Amino acid sequence: MAQVDVAIAEPSTEVVLGDREDHVAITFRRALSEDAHEDGWGPPLAATVAVSTRSFAGSCAVSVREEALLAFRRQLLRLCESEEHEAVLTSIEDRLCVRLRVHPDGRVVVRGHASDDLREGNTLVFAVRGLDRRCLFTLLEELREVEVELGIRAATSTRVDVRSRFDGSWVPGFEVAEVRELEAGRLFRLRRCSDGLLLPTHFGPEEVRPPAATGGPSQVVPCKT
Repeated sequence: MAQVDVAIAEPSTEVVLGDREDHVAITFRRALSEDAHEDGWGPPLAATVAVSTRSFAGSCAVSVREEALLAFRRQLLRLCESEEHEAVLTSIEDRLCVRLRVHPDGRVVVRGHASDDLREGNTLVFAVRGLDRRCLFTLLEELREVEVELGIRAATSTRVDVRSRFDGSWVPGFEVAEVRELEAGRLFRLRRCSDGLLLPTHFGPEEVRPPAATGGPSQVVPCKT
């Protein structure tokens, strides 16, 4: 498979799933453009996927959204805590799909595909089996380093209540996923804690508050996990 050249710039960082002989290595880089999208997220990350097994090796280039990478780490954390049965990372247009599962015997299996394009014959299909469960914790640390090195702004874990736009009551069970700093003030993007759903709109500081707060404008400040 031919390598696709992508305009990229430092910094970059890598995560590895597998061992020396069988592994999938993904290198993430920040694209040159720093313009934010309308939803507040930055442009997609450029990612180079290198697959190496005993039978073949290949690489391709894909684009991964920040929110997809963050969702993957959250799933991975719940997988480590036995609250989820798998963690999935996908790229734009599903050119990359990586699935991690823990078998009943405690071993980890990585399956997926990667492709420069989706035409038949241009897709790398891979499976890495029998990995020690401890690799999940190593991967968690590598993903945290990716977030720090690439300045992914949504790496937060601040629990909040949100004011209902229907009846004005305060609803618990949300966390800050991303913060936008605008001239007019700060806007929050929220994630529902129960299922990880990212709410499709932003909320002003008067619409969020720390849990069990007595009211008034929120002083929520995002923090790294």
